[in-house]
Amino acid sequence: MDLRVIGVLLLVPLLDVMLLVVLATRLGPVPTVA
Repeated sequence: MDLRVIGVLLLVPLLDVMLLVVLATRLGPVPTVA
């Protein structure tokens, strides 16, 4: 596999988690269930 493909596959979940964290911090102390 190409290294760029692996990088993108690893980067997408990280961006998803970061988006969830940002939304959680903006909404306030809301218990988020993974």
